[in-house]
Formats: sequence, C-alpha cells, structure tokens
Amino acid sequence: PQDYKLLESFIARLDVPQRQVGVDAVVMDVTISNDFGLEVNTSAVKGRDGDLFGVTDTSAISELNKAIGAAQEIVGGRRAALTSAVLAQGVNGGLTAGVYDDLTLTIDGQRVKVPFVPVLMQAVEKLTDVEVLSQPSLVTLDNEEASIVVGQEVPFITATSSSRRNDGTVDVGVYGGYTRVERQEVGIKLKVTPQISEGDNVQIKTEIEISDTDAKQIGTVDILGPTTNKSVVTNKSLVKDGSTAVIAGLIRDSAKRDRTQPPVLGDIPLIGWIFGSQSSRREKRNMVVLITPHIVKESSDMERLTQDKMNKYYDAHVEELFKSGFFDKIFRKYTKRENYRPTLERAESMTGRRETPRFNRGDMKR
Repeated sequence: PQDYKLLESFIARLDVPQRQVGVDAVVMDVTISNDFGLEVNTSAVKGRDGDLFGVTDTSAISELNKAIGAAQEIVGGRRAALTSAVLAQGVNGGLTAGVYDDLTLTIDGQRVKVPFVPVLMQAVEKLTDVEVLSQPSLVTLDNEEASIVVGQEVPFITATSSSRRNDGTVDVGVYGGYTRVERQEVGIKLKVTPQISEGDNVQIKTEIEISDTDAKQIGTVDILGPTTNKSVVTNKSLVKDGSTAVIAGLIRDSAKRDRTQPPVLGDIPLIGWIFGSQSSRREKRNMVVLITPHIVKESSDMERLTQDKMNKYYDAHVEELFKSGFFDKIFRKYTKRENYRPTLERAESMTGRRETPRFNRGDMKR
C-alpha cells in the first residue's frame, strides 16, 4: 500500500496537461519610390521639303504622330498642327508636348516666321507607395514545432525542349518538345518552436519567409519564368510572456540618377538639358518583424486567446469597412452581419453545448 501511494503521487505529477504557447508575428513592410524622367527629342518627322530632321530617340516618333493626328482632326490640316503647344498623354503617362509647324510671332508690330523644327518634350513622374502588413499566428504545445503557409503555388519553368522540322520550323511542347514546370510556394511561411523557461520566459526558434511575384520581370516570363521577391528571417530569441520583441528589421534608402546627352551640346550652360534626357529614382524601404508569445496555462487563457482572435477577425473584415461611412447605404447588411457575428456564445448555442463545460480535462496547472 505504501508503494501504491508513492506511485499514485508520482503518476499525478506526470499526468498534467502540457502547456501551450500562442505566437503572434507581425511583418510590416513599407516601400516608397519616386521616379522622374525628362526628355527632349527632335524626332524623325518630315518637314516642308520632305527632308528628315535629326533623330535623338525614335521612341518619341509615335507620340508626336499621335499629337499630329489629334490636331488634324481639330483644325483640319497638317500645316496647322501643333502651332503653339500640342499636348497628349504618352503611352506611359506624363506630359508630351511638341512644336511641329512654323510659328508666326509679332515683334515690334512685324510678323516674324520661325522655321519648322520638330521638337518633342516628355516629362513623366511616378510615385509608388506599397504597404504590406502580415499577421500570421500559431498555437502549439511547449517545445513542439508548428508551421503555417498562406499563399499560392506559382509555376516555374525548369527545362524546355524543342524539335526542328525538315522545313526549318521549330516545334515546342506537345508537337515535338516539352516544357518541364515545377511549382513553388509563394506567400507567407511561418515556422516556430517555442520552449517555456523559468520566469514565464519563452525561447522561440523562428523561421519566417515572405515572397511574392514582382511586377517588374527580368526577361520574358514564358522563357525565364516569373521574378520573385523574398525576405527570410531565421533566429532564436528569448521573450517574456505577453511582451513584444523586434526580431528583425531593415532600413534601405537608395538613389539613382541617369543622364544621357550628346557630346559637347549637353555641356552647354543653361540650355544643355535640351539636348538629352535625364531620369532619377529614389526609393526607401522600411521593414520590421515583431513577435509576441502568449503562454496558455489554464483553460481561461485559451478562451481569452480565442475570443481575442475572433474579435480581431471581426474588426478587420467587417467593422473597418463601415467606419469610413462609405457603406452607410448598406446598413441592413451590417445589421445582418452583427446578428450573425461568429462569437463563441453563438457557436455554443448552435451546437447545443452551452450547458456542457468547455474543458473536461480540468484546468492546467501553472
């Protein structure tokens, strides 16, 4: 009997539910860029005698021709096109202005005609502001690994093969070759291994990977595949229960200036900028990764953590839409969502578990 009591007390110590840890991660990434370009071109457009004026940039010809066509429709003749300021939106946005025909000016009461010189000036400014906020979270047992992946599988071309016919044409894919594609996960990946230590401190092994496809592709997508941006954080940190710590960060500021000009002419003071093009790009990026552990000691801690997550979900997807007042006209839908809000009480009432205890294993001991 004495040994039995000793074994019973020993088993009671072992038969204790293992504590859990909830880990919240926040990744904030803000990128601001400013692009500006100024270009002055004398394009290859026929003059009155059918001659061609010198070319500095053939890409500007289409813009000048578009402006000429617009002026012809308005005025009714090529000779009257763009006599003062012809303005059209370029294919990439910005302002495109040109002088195409002879200009007649009045100086001291006399009319003076300025010879024809086709000139095109294009100015483009682009502002980009990208803000990414990711908040993955996990709950796992003490000293157990957990992971979450949110994203999509993007196809990447790994190999291609083609065959050549007798007539010299090339078959690719089904008709004579093949394309091997490998799908890779692109999105948010979070992997954590928490370990509770003395004093309610949590040692966390964290692996975070954030990747997405870039709109600015390098080469042809069909040949090289999509371009991806990737940020990876791998570290170990010691954080107190309920505290927030910065485990990684990045501040980057880059500036780039380009100037293209012909020799000698581009170096003339005051007017040298007319004979060329210039562009500038300024980019700033701030990224920070935060992590917050929550030790789940008792059933009430789990209830509180669950309710907090559901409230955050509700605020992010419903309440935020109606705070601005833009959706006032659909107030009925808001009322309907409020009545069917996914709370614990409503879930219990629907499943008929209100009378039964939420946890039948007893409270977890500290």
